[in-house]
Amino acid sequence: MKFLKPLVIIIIFLNTLSLFAQELKVDSLIQSLNISKNDSDKIRTMLKIGLYYEGLKADSIVFYYKNAINLCNKNIKDSINCNVKSYKKLLAKSFNLLAIEYAKEDKYSLSIENYQNALRIYEKLEINDEISECLAGLGTVNCYLGNSEKALEFFEEACKTKIEISDSIGLARCYYWIGNIYYDLNKYNLSLEYYNKTLILSEKTGSKKGVSVCLNNIGNILYVTEKYEEALEYYQKSLEIKEQMNDIKGIATTNICIGMTKTILGKPAESIKYHQKALETGKEIYSLNIVSDAYRSLSEAYEALEKPTDALEYFKLFKKINDSIYNSESSRQINEMQTKYETEKKEQQIIIQNVQLEKKDAENKKQRTIMLSFIFGFIIILIFSILLYRLFLQKKRANTLLAKQNVEISQQKEEIQSQRDEIEAQRDVVVKQKEHIEEIHLEVTDSINYAKRIQEAVLPVSIQSRSVLGEHFILFRPKDIVSGDFYWVAKIENTLIVAVADCTGHGVPGAFMSMLGISFLNEIVRKKEITKANEVLNQLRKEIINALQQKGQMGEQKDGMDISLVAINTQAQSSKSQVPNPKFQEEESEKVRQGESKQSAVNDEELQSSEMFIEKESDNNKDLSSKSQNPSPKLQEEESKQYSVSSKQSSVGNTQTTIKESRFATSTSNLEPQTSNVFNAQWAGANNPLWIVRSDETLTGFKTLSEFSEGASANNEQRTTTELASSTKLNHKLFELKPDKMPIAIYERMDDFTNHELQLQKGDILYLMSDGYQDQFGGLKFKKFLSKNLKQLLVANSELPMEQQRQILETTLVEWIGDGEQIDDVTLVGIRI
Repeated sequence: MKFLKPLVIIIIFLNTLSLFAQELKVDSLIQSLNISKNDSDKIRTMLKIGLYYEGLKADSIVFYYKNAINLCNKNIKDSINCNVKSYKKLLAKSFNLLAIEYAKEDKYSLSIENYQNALRIYEKLEINDEISECLAGLGTVNCYLGNSEKALEFFEEACKTKIEISDSIGLARCYYWIGNIYYDLNKYNLSLEYYNKTLILSEKTGSKKGVSVCLNNIGNILYVTEKYEEALEYYQKSLEIKEQMNDIKGIATTNICIGMTKTILGKPAESIKYHQKALETGKEIYSLNIVSDAYRSLSEAYEALEKPTDALEYFKLFKKINDSIYNSESSRQINEMQTKYETEKKEQQIIIQNVQLEKKDAENKKQRTIMLSFIFGFIIILIFSILLYRLFLQKKRANTLLAKQNVEISQQKEEIQSQRDEIEAQRDVVVKQKEHIEEIHLEVTDSINYAKRIQEAVLPVSIQSRSVLGEHFILFRPKDIVSGDFYWVAKIENTLIVAVADCTGHGVPGAFMSMLGISFLNEIVRKKEITKANEVLNQLRKEIINALQQKGQMGEQKDGMDISLVAINTQAQSSKSQVPNPKFQEEESEKVRQGESKQSAVNDEELQSSEMFIEKESDNNKDLSSKSQNPSPKLQEEESKQYSVSSKQSSVGNTQTTIKESRFATSTSNLEPQTSNVFNAQWAGANNPLWIVRSDETLTGFKTLSEFSEGASANNEQRTTTELASSTKLNHKLFELKPDKMPIAIYERMDDFTNHELQLQKGDILYLMSDGYQDQFGGLKFKKFLSKNLKQLLVANSELPMEQQRQILETTLVEWIGDGEQIDDVTLVGIRI
């Protein structure tokens, strides 16, 4: 990137020299305009000044073109018949040039109006070549406005006129525009037809540039219609002609097209050679646009070669080039504004001088009038004596007062005109700033949309990539265009691995983190074939820390991600799952309560929720499923009346560990065998949990309500008893596996992640999610949705098909947000075993 700085300096210097040279030429023309006495010469000089100002001073161009139009109209009214036709030609030319300038300024309605004025004059004068040019101009403006049908009508009329006057070059240009319009309308067959007509005319007239452009455009149509081999042939032909013409910029552009086509054809290594040639050419001719396109195409080629490091590097270079283009454009606009200010200042001085000269002439005339009046009055006084002398004195006083009033009126008029000019200048500056901001916003939005396509390319979006999940749904709603959340699926032999992650931040920063996460997961699981859940998270944490160069020092970035990852052995096996004996369960529960009551003082502070399930009565299940209930604003207050929630997590203390191990050892020896199809699974989580909904009463590896401690208040004991008493009526449970409280990043606690081994049964539903859904604000009181409401919603609709569950979840979220704003990315994946 060392060449960027001198490149920008050279471009700015060349622009400055160009502006300076044009200013000298314009000053010479203005002087010629001031001394010219012939109106026709003045009109032609004004048109020349407008052409020299082209691309620099839009206001000055419009000013001179309008003055030329006014002067033409004046002479048409005053001139004799022999000069009327010449002034009408100049008037039509002025309208035509003004229409072209308004089109460049995106003032399309004014452009159309002036084209029509010019067209009417040329039709009366029967000048067919100018008529065809006006029709083509109207077609071009309507094309910019998106009025494709009107544009086609104007171009077809222009083609008829071009054919009548045998203007092959103009006809080829009209065919070319018609081909462009059909291309934009996705009518590629018609577009190809007109491009071929243009090609024939270009070959006939010997226009190599026209031939090369047509070949390139035909290649573009074949590329869009996925005929890549044929597109490559046309690109090669276009490249040969451009090399014969030594069209350096065209050669670079065609090399980029060839490289993109070879990348699509699965030859990214060959495409890199063409992109490198284009890159070298862009640097040689100091074309930032070509360098930018070359870097972007190289990034895509290396991505196709599965070299993410090189792809990312060239993408960064592409972003830097775009920033440099923006900076050079800003410098150019500043120079234009400075030149405009100086020119307007000179014009203002000329106007002031003209006003002063007119004022002096008026005063001289007024003085002569006064002198004559005085002499006449003096003669009258001599004739009519003293009476007339008194009348003279009164008239003199009236004239003096009138002169003062005229002076005051003139001063006020000048002040008003000055204020008006200043207001108009400020308005023009504000309009330009607005347009500039809109252009910047459009460029940024386009870049983010492109990043969205890149992110979607690595997510398992297609039906084929998600087929390994079986019956499932994926609710994926990014807050912005790109997402900081991502979901990931891989299948290694008989092991299905599914992950949902929430990266730091959202939008573009979060999207970068998600790309890192997906890349590292692919490397860990697909290449290294690591399928143990906690080992995958341990390796992912190492890769993230190395990539972000985190040292655990004060003040460094804390970027990372929270993730929930489950690995399922998809090969069903018939085994004997173990169901607790009801009698033994009651005895064991009593022993646990007696053993744990001694630790109640410690448990009140240390025990947290490790596994949670929500039980739903079968009578209510059908009602909730049929109505597809969604949480209402009162849902948070009534939850404890509708569902039962219980939780427990074992402490790291030695006493609790002993109790827990003793409980499981005893339980195993008193289990009754039951035969069923089960699937072995592993799960590990970093701040994100795993929820499992089951219609049976037990799940291997999870606790039931009878295992929870009684170290609570009397109210809690009464509630637990009620739940146990009604548990026989319930047929759905939600189990929650608590994650490790540490992220995938540098952290004060860097233990290995816990590997949870469990057995899943057919019909179980697994839910992996980020925290975006439950943390969303909304409802009548604008509060968080909360995880308990989300759990109720999942259990209430657990019998429905997975796609219907997704629709209910999305509808509930949209209604909850209402007129508010989504505050975070939302990702929720449900899988039915």
